Amino acid sequence: MHKIKLFPVVIFLITSTTLFSQERIALDKIAAIVGSHIIKTSDIQNEYLQMQLENTPVDEQSKCKILEQILLQKLLLDQAGIDSLTVSDAQINGELDKRITSLSVQIGTEQKLEAFYGKTVSEIKAEWRSLVEDQMLASQMQSKIINDVQVSPNDVRLFYKTIPKDSIPEVNPEYEMSQIEVKPPIELKQKLEIKQKLEELRQRIINGESFSKLAVLYSEDMASAKKGGELGFVSRNDLVPDFAAVAFKIKEGEVSRIVETEYGYHIIQLIEKKGEKVNVRHILMSAKISNENILKAKIKIDSIYIKLKADSTHFAKYASLYSDDEATKNNGGLYQNPYTGTSKFDPKQIDPSLFYAIKDLHIGSFTEPFLTQDETGKQVYKIVKLISKTEIHKASLINDYQLIKTLSLNNKKHKALNEWVDTKIAKTYINIDQTYRSCKFEHKGWIKE
Repeated sequence: MHKIKLFPVVIFLITSTTLFSQERIALDKIAAIVGSHIIKTSDIQNEYLQMQLENTPVDEQSKCKILEQILLQKLLLDQAGIDSLTVSDAQINGELDKRITSLSVQIGTEQKLEAFYGKTVSEIKAEWRSLVEDQMLASQMQSKIINDVQVSPNDVRLFYKTIPKDSIPEVNPEYEMSQIEVKPPIELKQKLEIKQKLEELRQRIINGESFSKLAVLYSEDMASAKKGGELGFVSRNDLVPDFAAVAFKIKEGEVSRIVETEYGYHIIQLIEKKGEKVNVRHILMSAKISNENILKAKIKIDSIYIKLKADSTHFAKYASLYSDDEATKNNGGLYQNPYTGTSKFDPKQIDPSLFYAIKDLHIGSFTEPFLTQDETGKQVYKIVKLISKTEIHKASLINDYQLIKTLSLNNKKHKALNEWVDTKIAKTYINIDQTYRSCKFEHKGWIKE
């Protein structure tokens, strides 16, 4: 949202996951020891190769920085053992599923991932399991160290005063908007016809036809239709509530009854459930909006616009009375930014058609009715009011307090973690190979004479 540099707390090595395990490192040896934990040359090399793969700039200090990140992780892991921290099998399995899904998307498919490694997904997970567990324990330990750190308003003010004037973060323009949305009506007859078509497909599947084949032929969710309706492993939070409620309730292989969501009507088949994630197929059908119903929506919104022109002070009242958008109508039509939880939007976070409509508005004025799409891709009419607009500016305590507070809190957490690290280093057995003793580490205590 803002073009600023946050103070880092710590960067964990979560990308390597032996991505380059197929490459042979000729002379693997111990690069460092932290307590009872060993760091091998191959651990550093794997991360270095990963950086190159991602086109991250590397230099002669890159391997030193990588080593210090691993040293920090092992230091946290050592303390996690002392404090008897644990992660459950379900948590580890969930994280493994998330990483497999992410890499499968990057490579193309799960089958391509298996081909790349020359191993099955089960074998890959088994190989990664201890690494993922260590990373989760280290992360949990870090949270334990810094989670109780808080900042007072006075801390925030003092922190702001310490920022050099030429380093005060620059804040992008931000917009606040309210809307009145009118959806073209869908007739009961259309709904019944769609349900009948879906029920016919459901019976064909129950009678032995392939769900995947019918999804390719009939589903209106084009992204999943080409994959036989398959969504891949998803959590409840990845799905709209009504869909999730059914997807997590049915049994493997079972085909659900018809489910209605804001996207339309679905039938769902559970492929597999793993912990808190499911892999399902679905077929989506939605009502086709007729020109006649689009005209009805236009007539309705034009009548609202006439009322607003006569009395613009009642925009919030009219949003409550007439808007069809359940997410905003009871809040005076005010948009909420899903990325930040606030009502302010960076221009890049606003749909292009909407931004074009409001970009030249004066604060307090509103657009003429215009035809656009809602979040589900359906045609709707909108009237949008510009509540506030800030130009690009240097962050200030008055206008951007929450941003300064976040920076201040991150800075305080960073200091708390550094203090803990320096104290822990002094009490822990650490031995670093001569190869890395010339590294310019952030924490000087790693090298012990």
